[in-house]
Amino acid sequence: MSWHILGPTGATRDLWVHPDGPGRPQYGRWVTPAGHDVRREVGRRGVAHLDVEVWWVQAHDSRGTRLRDMLWRTDGGGASLMSDRLVALLRDHGADLATSTADVRLRDGSPVPGYQLVLEPVGDAEAPVHSHYPDRRVGKVVVSSEIAAAIRAARLEGLRLEATDATFPDPVELTEAWWPGEG
Repeated sequence: MSWHILGPTGATRDLWVHPDGPGRPQYGRWVTPAGHDVRREVGRRGVAHLDVEVWWVQAHDSRGTRLRDMLWRTDGGGASLMSDRLVALLRDHGADLATSTADVRLRDGSPVPGYQLVLEPVGDAEAPVHSHYPDRRVGKVVVSSEIAAAIRAARLEGLRLEATDATFPDPVELTEAWWPGEG
């Protein structure tokens, strides 16, 4: 089976976002009162279990507001932000995704509805949609050729599809020390 790497295009006129919420420091790691690294936990388990409110806001250096079917996250976090229609297409083609409604906002606080925080299966080489790396999420996913064809046929916008023969392209092993302040 051949695979495709799916990610956002990230053009400058597109909406780029980063996580925000009460207690987020201007610089450094955002840690919850319970001691959890927000960026890391969002990529591993989503936001529902966190003891802080998290939303995504237009990045301070982003002038773009064009909405796409996958949003570019400037924080490099693991979970993806996908449109409702992209999530529906992936599920219609057998994807087993953990999702939650994403609170996305423009810089002025205006809501941007229609997006979900998506956690794809990690390390499952048989899944039609799975993580880019075998051990973690990185904000882009690997999809089967069937799904790539369906995405093209649906004319979804702002997506980059790159063919690959590898189930897990570009494997990189990271130690726990990669996460600042841990390991």
